[in-house]
Amino acid sequence: MPWKLKNCFKLHLKAVWDNMTDTDNTYQNLKAYFGKRHFEKSDAVDLVQNGNYYDQCFDLALSNEQPVAWHTAWALSACQDNHPEKFRNYFPRIIRALPDMQKDGHIRELLKYFRHSKLEDFPENERGMLFDFCISVFEDSRKQPGLRSNALQVILIFVEDEPDLLGEVQAIFELSKNQLSHGVRKSCEHRINAIETRILNED
Repeated sequence: MPWKLKNCFKLHLKAVWDNMTDTDNTYQNLKAYFGKRHFEKSDAVDLVQNGNYYDQCFDLALSNEQPVAWHTAWALSACQDNHPEKFRNYFPRIIRALPDMQKDGHIRELLKYFRHSKLEDFPENERGMLFDFCISVFEDSRKQPGLRSNALQVILIFVEDEPDLLGEVQAIFELSKNQLSHGVRKSCEHRINAIETRILNED
C-alpha cells in the first residue's frame, strides 16, 4: 500500500479510537469502520484488542448486515491466536447464528474459529447443531469449495472424539469429492486419511 494512503488509514483509525470514548457511539463507530471497503487488518486487530471491543464486534460479525458482518468476522479471526479463551466464550452464539448466515465467505470466516478446537471446547447443547450444520454445508454442491473444506475440518473434530463417525464421513466425502476443486479435494483426502491412520494405530 502506498505510504500516503497507509497513513490515511492510520489517521482514520485514530479518529475512530477517539470517538470510542463515547460508549453510546462505539457500536456505530465500529460498524462504520468495518463497513469501509479497505482497512488494514493489523489496524483492525489493534482496534479490537486495545479497546476490548469483542462484544460489539461479535454483534456485528453475527449479523447479516453485509459487508460489515463479513469484514468484522474476517478481522476477528486475526485476534483469535492471542485470545482463544475469549472466542470459546462466544461459541454458543456463533453456532446458533450459523444457520441464518447467507454469504459463503462470511460463514467460512465464522467456521475458522472452530478449526483448532477440541470437541470439549464446544458447548454440549450446541454440538449436534454444529455437526449437522457442517454436514449440510459439506454436502451442498452449491457452496464454495473453500467453505466446504472448512466445514469438513470442523466435522473431523467430532470424528477425532467419536471414531465411529469416520465411515459416515468417508461415505459423504466419496459422494461429494468430484464437486470439489483438485486442491480442496486433495486437502480433504489428506485430513481424512490422517485421522483414519491415527484411529487404526490406536486400535
